[in-house]
Amino acid sequence: MEPLPEAQINQMLDLARFAHIAVVSDGDPYVGPLSFVRHENALYFRTVEGERVEALRRHPRAAVSIVEFDDATGSWESVLVRGEVAFPENDATDHAIVVLFLQKYRDYHAELGSGPRLDGESAMGWIGSPEIAGDDAVMFSLDMREITGRTSGRWMTPGTRPGRL
Repeated sequence: MEPLPEAQINQMLDLARFAHIAVVSDGDPYVGPLSFVRHENALYFRTVEGERVEALRRHPRAAVSIVEFDDATGSWESVLVRGEVAFPENDATDHAIVVLFLQKYRDYHAELGSGPRLDGESAMGWIGSPEIAGDDAVMFSLDMREITGRTSGRWMTPGTRPGRL
């Protein structure tokens, strides 16, 4: 393994479609994938109430893992972020983050036929729609207090790939 350069860490934080977030729920680990956006020095997530959100309200520390794997070569890159979780209660922040989500995932939504392609201005008019601003939506942020990145490096050969027999 080798350290991942900061430029590649930032690229993964900006472009990765999802991350796995790890929390502690009633003393047990709980890990699951979520879509996210990065804004300033935090990652933002939108989800619904459930075990993960309840756990974060009780114990507001979390870790996020982003992994990119190349099937052709067996090489990988990963970023790990640790920090404190907060639940912003500011409508302006919520709207700004929703716009970032719509911008990041707009091509994906359009491909699935689940929504229009949106730029920043037209997104503001769409935020109020039930599928985007539903009453069940919960937003939380993870401040990026500790960020590390690793890569499998150049030594990755067929004999050292993950899962080898």
